[in-house]
Amino acid sequence: MSHQPMTCNNRGDILVVGDWFVDEYWFVARHHSGVSSHAKPLHYRIVSEENDVVKDLCGGGFISRVLYELREYQVDGLTNATAEITKLQERLPGLAESKRKTLRKPIADFMDQIAAHNEKRPGEDCCSLHTMEHLNKLIGRIGESERLENDHIKIFGYPEENENAMQNLLTKEYRIFGLGRWHDNDTLVLPHFLHAGCHTGDATIAAASFSLTPQKCQRPVDAKLFNLEPAGSKHGTVRCIRAYESVTFKQLHRIDWEPAPALNENTTLYSDKYKKEVEKFLDLKPKNLAVIIDDHLKGVIDDNLVKCIQDKLKDQNETARWFVRTKDKRIRETANKANREDNMEWPAWLRNLDRIELLAVGPEISSRSYPNNRLLTDNDRLVEHAYELIDALRSKERRNKRQVTHLVLTSDSLEVVVVLGEWCFSAKPSDKIKNIDLEKINWTSAFFAALAHEVLTAKEEWESDEEACQKMVERAANNAHEHSGVRLPKSLGTTSTGSGKAKITTNVRRLDTWAVTHRDWVSAKLVDHFGIIDDQDKEAKTKQALVIVPATPGSAGLPPASGPETRAPKSSVLAGTTTKATKHLDVWRASTDLPGYIVCIKEKRAAIRRIWQKINSFVQQDDALQSVSILLEADPGVGKSYLAEKLSDNIPNCTLVKCDITQMVERTELLDLFDMVASAQAEKSGPVFVFVDEINATLGGSPVYGAFLSPLEAGTYTRNGQHTKLKPCIWMFAGTRDNKGENENRVQTEKRADFEKRMTLYTKIDYRSLNENRIGERNKVDVINEAKLEQVYLGAQMINNAFKDVNQIDEEVLKAFAMLEPSEAPARSIKRMANSLENVQYGRVHKGNCTSLEWVDFIAGTLGAERQGSQYQATWREEFRLGDVSYVQLNLK
Repeated sequence: MSHQPMTCNNRGDILVVGDWFVDEYWFVARHHSGVSSHAKPLHYRIVSEENDVVKDLCGGGFISRVLYELREYQVDGLTNATAEITKLQERLPGLAESKRKTLRKPIADFMDQIAAHNEKRPGEDCCSLHTMEHLNKLIGRIGESERLENDHIKIFGYPEENENAMQNLLTKEYRIFGLGRWHDNDTLVLPHFLHAGCHTGDATIAAASFSLTPQKCQRPVDAKLFNLEPAGSKHGTVRCIRAYESVTFKQLHRIDWEPAPALNENTTLYSDKYKKEVEKFLDLKPKNLAVIIDDHLKGVIDDNLVKCIQDKLKDQNETARWFVRTKDKRIRETANKANREDNMEWPAWLRNLDRIELLAVGPEISSRSYPNNRLLTDNDRLVEHAYELIDALRSKERRNKRQVTHLVLTSDSLEVVVVLGEWCFSAKPSDKIKNIDLEKINWTSAFFAALAHEVLTAKEEWESDEEACQKMVERAANNAHEHSGVRLPKSLGTTSTGSGKAKITTNVRRLDTWAVTHRDWVSAKLVDHFGIIDDQDKEAKTKQALVIVPATPGSAGLPPASGPETRAPKSSVLAGTTTKATKHLDVWRASTDLPGYIVCIKEKRAAIRRIWQKINSFVQQDDALQSVSILLEADPGVGKSYLAEKLSDNIPNCTLVKCDITQMVERTELLDLFDMVASAQAEKSGPVFVFVDEINATLGGSPVYGAFLSPLEAGTYTRNGQHTKLKPCIWMFAGTRDNKGENENRVQTEKRADFEKRMTLYTKIDYRSLNENRIGERNKVDVINEAKLEQVYLGAQMINNAFKDVNQIDEEVLKAFAMLEPSEAPARSIKRMANSLENVQYGRVHKGNCTSLEWVDFIAGTLGAERQGSQYQATWREEFRLGDVSYVQLNLK
């Protein structure tokens, strides 16, 4: 559906509905007063000074604030003023050094802002309030410098100075309206947060003050708010107060200043208020309306409110474009369901929206459940959990034919994946961010608001132009960095921007189109294809996919030549050989949840996520009182120790301590283990990860479970009568599936049962348990197929581990790994088969290398039975000819 862009000559209206609350950021230092009383255990003083920015809106208010600062006004004479300043910039080298120093940076900053505007709308006399403020300050500096006075450059008036600014329909891109719940006394105060960042020289409500009376500027605000809280309600304006240490900038505390929700809220009273306020808004005759919903789960967004807006719009024959940002984790569950259409978990208000033009989900949904939670892409390709979420959210059939047109996913590392129609992009900061915990505050909301602004003000038919889409993502990311985060107090030193906030640039990358990405992931998950992606088939599918992509003018129905589908395939033919690797196996696809650890079975992936969630919850606590303990049950040879290594790799400054009960001779060695843990805690500042393998083995004929109870629960152990304290840490115990009644006596069984109950988490990833505890409506065939696929990826990885130069493998060799029986825990067999390959040369493996005893037994047994006859056994090697091999290219990263 095509929409008219919002411009200064074609004004639109934006209604921001959601949780409006206030964030406060205070920097503190230790205070050592000799006269202060009641100062234990810690005494702090405020470092933030008068007029430092210490407050900001959050939720729907923050989105409104970003839109307010990005919105452009028509400014007559701006082009002439820019031309005069350009001339002045050219004259700078000839001026005195003091004048150059005064003017160089302000001029450069202003010209950057004008260049950004001209890139989007060249030749138009429009700019934001922030740019107007910047220009007027620059003009002031020019006027103060002798020889630089210029009558052609004038001071511009602000649209806000007009008391009837909201009724001025022709001078801005869109009007802004807000709908939320707050204390009734704050209805006239909250709007002043919207333009606080536009007037950097004024005392604003966002600035620190040592007065009990809030200081708000005298300028009227070009926006209007509607309070949904009924008269006389005790609902307060929610505040989130964070305290930061002034040297390390580490967050010390977060305090949520909010009233407890009413136990028996009068829904009728609220429904009446909803209708009244929505009708007030519609009385203002909104035009070209966009509704932006921000759901921070504070209670504002519910089925009644959204339905009220829909019904009132319908009564007046009005339509709206819907933009949604939500923290509701139920939308994540859609991707975890076997049947996504029948098991729709979305909240009703979201399900009932006919069309969502832009949907944004933050790291709390998209990435924090995964060990590598900084990752949405890897080498410019979507990782599996990002692909699954996008696939679930975009699919029309799975949403009862509702449509999500454009999507945004963000991670905690300020990484974003954007799907605009068929085009896919990723954006990351160009350089490492020093104080990322400060920068990421409200970053997802800022990007969502900035991209919504781009979509609403973009030229018509922008969706068919990949380059235009990429520029939109780049501008949105740069604006998100500029408008989000915590400003440092002036006393702690400002950055190059002069605002206490570092300037961050963004690297935007084009990914494969969604059609190509989707088809590659589908192929990589098909056991019938053994995870192998056929490049020739991919090219044919790409051409089919291009048919649905709108053409840019003069492109004959094709996207721009720089589009991802025109790039060379990732696999290649080795130079100087006659081999043709037109197929590839992306080994990285099987290990995107936890890089380096192969896992394809859905139930196993879910188990690893649960393990990580427990570990991550522990790591996030600065002063955890209790250790986290995990009991893992797995098949032999699946890499339990390797799993522990990969988990610990994702924990900053983590020390891994490993032991194997079967390698111990006497019980004193358990005390040696505890000594190692105590030593690691004393020497290292980060968390300690203790991995204990074969926990169900006996030592001296007795189980060892009891030896760990005191270290786990009391944090102590005793050696030679001396008690030693252990700090809380991460314990992972691994063992094979128990055989109660066969290999364990009654005492062992009872002790194990008691041990299991004391664990923070007890999870099983052995094949039998995975099959017994299938997710949803999945059947045994699903688990079997994914297990066989996992064996193919594991075989490829182990061949490369054994022969580092191998990057091409005979397709038949890869398929052989899938023939092994999953129920027999074949991981060790796969490793032996990979290590026993003979005469491997030139970076290639083929059937001629499979001459060892391990392969002879496999060919005669498993493979012969699978192929149903001895003829295939005879032809496996004897009829092998080098020129006839169908090689598969390995993509490990």
